[in-house]
Amino acid sequence: MRSPSTRVRSCTAALLALCLGGNGCDRATEEPDEVDPHDVAFDLLDALAIADEHEPGGISIEAELTDDDGDGLVYDVDRVVGEQTREILIDADTGEVVATRVDPEDQAEGRMQGQAIATSQDGVTLERAIQTALDTLPGTAVSAETEVEDGVILVVLLEGETSHALAIDLDTGVVVDTAAEPAGD
Repeated sequence: MRSPSTRVRSCTAALLALCLGGNGCDRATEEPDEVDPHDVAFDLLDALAIADEHEPGGISIEAELTDDDGDGLVYDVDRVVGEQTREILIDADTGEVVATRVDPEDQAEGRMQGQAIATSQDGVTLERAIQTALDTLPGTAVSAETEVEDGVILVVLLEGETSHALAIDLDTGVVVDTAAEPAGD
């Protein structure tokens, strides 16, 4: 196993910092304390399966539990389908797809992320990276994101009052770095 680069370590730490202070990664609102993965009926892997059913033939590149503008908890799943990156919002309580949208700003990066997953030497997917993280440490997965420059998928798990960020190598599926911080700091 190769040793993690300084960039991977700083990226892992940065992702963890985004998710601290509460119970989830919540870029859609300014109040991450309101996102609690224990208040939902579906987990992140369930959300990816629902997104795959809704947009078949695509590649999931990012997923997170978030509070969509205060309207309740949703899973925000980004998938590359053909040449287009689509954002699928899934109600975290019902599993219902509540919105599908295309963000023009996400298109180029989304294609690069999809290509990185599609060409993974060992067939690493977002789902597999999340499962690897869950097999490595206890907790609830709240976020996963493909980092092309670093060649990893970053997964954030929450366990009690601790947030764990794990970097999963895109080519091997092996955990190459971890970071942990008390949630709420």
